[in-house]
Amino acid sequence: MKSYLRTSLLRRTVASLLIATASLAPLTIAHAQSQTLALFDFAGSSTSSSATPVDNLDVSSLAPGDFTGADDGRYGSNTNGYFSRAANSTGVGFLATSKDDALTLGDYVEFSLTPTNSDVLSLDKLTLKLGNQRGSVSTETAVAAFTVHFFVRASFDDFQSYQELIADTTSSRSAKAAGASGSGTSVSLSTVTIDFASLADFQNIDTSVAFRIYAFIETTERHSSQMAYFVGKGTELTGTVTAVPEPATWVILAGIAGLAVACLRRR
Repeated sequence: MKSYLRTSLLRRTVASLLIATASLAPLTIAHAQSQTLALFDFAGSSTSSSATPVDNLDVSSLAPGDFTGADDGRYGSNTNGYFSRAANSTGVGFLATSKDDALTLGDYVEFSLTPTNSDVLSLDKLTLKLGNQRGSVSTETAVAAFTVHFFVRASFDDFQSYQELIADTTSSRSAKAAGASGSGTSVSLSTVTIDFASLADFQNIDTSVAFRIYAFIETTERHSSQMAYFVGKGTELTGTVTAVPEPATWVILAGIAGLAVACLRRR
C-alpha cells in the first residue's frame, strides 16, 4: 500500500514538473509591448525615422523608386511629407496614370526594417498618411481636377503579386478654372491603417522587410501643380522586436522533461 502511495505521489509530482516545464517554454522568448518602430514626421524635411531607436532594429530612411522619366525636383520631401508632381514645368507628364504603369515606372516611396542580433520582428499596425496638394499657379492658368490612387506592397515576393495591403485608396482635388485665384492649397492627408495582427507573414520576421507605397494619378491633363503625397507627416509603424531564446535554454528545459520521464520509467 505504501509503495503504491509513493508511486502515485511520484507520478503526480513528475506530472506537475512536466506541466511546469511546458508552461515555462513560452516565457523563454522575451515578449514586449507594441511600440513605435518607425515614425516619419519630416522635421526639417528629414526623410529619416524620428522614432526613438529600438534595440536590435535597423530602420531605413525613405527612398524613392525609379520614377522613370522624372526630372530632378519633380519629387522629393518637404515638411508635409514625401511627394511627387504629376508633370514637369513644361507639362510633360511622368507620374503614372495607371496601376500597371506605376509598377513599371517605379512610382513609389520605400522604407525597410531589419532585425539584428538574431532577434525577430512582429508588426502591429502601419498608419499611413496619404493625400494630395495643388501648388500655386498663375491666375490665368487652368488646372484639371485630379484623383490620386494609392496602393501598398511588401517585399516578401519582390513586390510582385503579394496581396494588396490596402483597398484602392484615393485622394481628390477639384479643378482650378482660368481666372480663379492661383494660390496653392494646403496639403490634404487621409489616414489609412493596415492591421497586421491576422497576417502571419508579418509576425516573427527574422529578415529584412520593406514596404513600397505606390501612387498613380487620374486626370484629364497632368500639370506640375498636381502633387501626390505618398508618405505624409505622421506615418507610423508599430510592433515588437523580441529575442529568440539561446539554444542552451531549450536544452535545459528538455533536460528537465527528460529527467522527469526517466523517473517515471524507473518506478
